[in-house]
Amino acid sequence: MAARNSTVRDMLLEILERSPLRDSYPITLWANAFAGPATKAVEREYDVQRDEFNVMFVIAAIGPCLATDVCLLNSRPRNSVSRAVRRLETRGMLAREEVAEDRRKEFLSLTEAGQRLYEQVLPIYVARQNLLLEGLDENECDVLVSLLSKALLKSSDWVNTF
Repeated sequence: MAARNSTVRDMLLEILERSPLRDSYPITLWANAFAGPATKAVEREYDVQRDEFNVMFVIAAIGPCLATDVCLLNSRPRNSVSRAVRRLETRGMLAREEVAEDRRKEFLSLTEAGQRLYEQVLPIYVARQNLLLEGLDENECDVLVSLLSKALLKSSDWVNTF
């Protein structure tokens, strides 16, 4: 087989034009290009792993919640979230509180230290997001978010990932 002399851009365009996954592939590629470098920087600088950030992100966004909520809102498996919760709790970043109606469940919340850590690492993710979206104007970003949100909210299966 002869060596391929295509540029990465050419190969990407080929996938986008011909692949049966052309609608979802750009989303996956963008998500990987966003999360990979940001997560690596956060791990290196703050010793916070991907799932730990995901846990903090959800709790910071919606307030105290169950671990199952974190799983659903990050589309991550329970074992990954459980490991992240344990590590954050051990580091004093997370607190648990029993749910009065069902003592098997616990609300997760960020401690003051956890909130401070979240506020330190969040700008790394925001900067990466901004870098990857710099080719879009504000209206295009709004349309992108609107379409992706619509696709997620209209799908009957997005919460059944794990």
